[in-house]
Amino acid sequence: MSINAESMERVQTALDDIIAGCEVEDDFNEWEDVASSSVSAVLEELDNDQTEMTCAAFRKYISDTAATNRNLALGVRAALIRALEETLDYLGEPEEPDEDEEDFEEYDSDIAYINTLRSELDITKRMEVAS
Repeated sequence: MSINAESMERVQTALDDIIAGCEVEDDFNEWEDVASSSVSAVLEELDNDQTEMTCAAFRKYISDTAATNRNLALGVRAALIRALEETLDYLGEPEEPDEDEEDFEEYDSDIAYINTLRSELDITKRMEVAS
């Protein structure tokens, strides 16, 4: 999947917010929880494709940054994981609708989005951050 400019801009927006609000020189375990709100803010209101592409852009940033600032890369990775987990927790499992076809379309859309989030979470958790 190629990463578009909008996705890279979302990542930069989150990074600017993280750097402005966190002491990123400190151990990432001390600031990743705060940084996750910056990541969550850029992931809100995205469709499935935008979510996939933005998560891919975050992972590219993490990989590119690991060699020069492993602590920042690990912190952004942890913040992305936390943001995805918290979004999944917030959404929960949608209830299957009774019989209205329009409700089934929304249900299918919700399930597809949740599956996208789960997939991106799994990929991000499995990624290695080299030094």
